[in-house]
Amino acid sequence: ALRLRVLRAERMLFLSLFGALNPPPLRLGPPQQLLVMTGGVRGGGRARRRGGSDGRGRRGPAVRPPAKLLTASLARAESASEVLRLHAEHGSAFNEIHLATCWSRLASTSQKEGRASSAGDLAPLRQQTVVLADTLGPRAIASTAHALARLGHFSGAGTSDGDEWDALWRALGVAAALRVTEEGGAAFGPQGLSLTAWAFAKASAGQAPPQALLDAIAVAAIPRLDEFK
Repeated sequence: ALRLRVLRAERMLFLSLFGALNPPPLRLGPPQQLLVMTGGVRGGGRARRRGGSDGRGRRGPAVRPPAKLLTASLARAESASEVLRLHAEHGSAFNEIHLATCWSRLASTSQKEGRASSAGDLAPLRQQTVVLADTLGPRAIASTAHALARLGHFSGAGTSDGDEWDALWRALGVAAALRVTEEGGAAFGPQGLSLTAWAFAKASAGQAPPQALLDAIAVAAIPRLDEFK
């Protein structure tokens, strides 16, 4: 009996000293538990969701899709309107691959549909391409120029948006000449050189072609003539 009383006393002493280190778990109801699990409680107890409202009418940052997923979505787009919708929603996240894929898909879907998108619909994409032209790599330049030529968007007289398209072709021409001169034909490859030359020649129909660019392409192509088909 004495031994039992001693053990009980030791247990009570242990609990009094160390019991606070292991408090019983806090049991939450479903709403509170969900907020804790998602990290939804922020200043003042308001829940905030990514890309959603914080309860005061202010929206958080939009969720951006992964770059590869965005490229795949553009490549799978089945209509020009779908391509332009993707640009309208995610254009701020576009890189050079997205821009080139966007123009290429526009060319393919527009030809399939037998109609071209309006100048107003294309204005945001065109303006973004002008701004980013000097950041495009060789393959993106070749693909974008080729798509624009297929779409028939030139700086022809008599068009209300001729000056805007002229600005885009000038920006692409400067970027292309710089890339060909600095990086040579290897960066473009035979197909890239061919597409770029064809696109600018077609875009300059009735006008003097960008001779400096065509000369640079010729110089870059000569050592690689056996690679052309």
